[in-house]
Amino acid sequence: MEGQQQAQGGAPPTSVLDQILTLVVQREGDDLILSPGRRPTLKRMGRVLPIVENVFSAEQIQGFLRPILSASQVEELEGRRDVDLSYEILRTTMRFRVNVFHQRGGWGAVFRVIRDRLFNLDALGLLDSVSA
Repeated sequence: MEGQQQAQGGAPPTSVLDQILTLVVQREGDDLILSPGRRPTLKRMGRVLPIVENVFSAEQIQGFLRPILSASQVEELEGRRDVDLSYEILRTTMRFRVNVFHQRGGWGAVFRVIRDRLFNLDALGLLDSVSA
């Protein structure tokens, strides 16, 4: 299916990208942010924290991202300077919305965790007037 890519290799995740994404989910993060020359960061409830100590080069990040993009998505990335897609790690329940984009120094990406559970209004802490 165009726009949706799946990790190859199944569980346990073997690619560096899948390993980092698994850490994001395990640490209940909302987003993974990848930028060349910086450590991958986890965003959780508005706070941004490094998730691993490694600093990845533009070439390494492009190497993580290119395999999850179809040829038409790479073409869109080159033409529009960004592309949106979905990604899942096979044999897991981990799914992500992804934006890959050009930025100074190379490709960057944000992976948003798609939760497999829905919250009720009480768990979200919303006012009773919202449910009426």
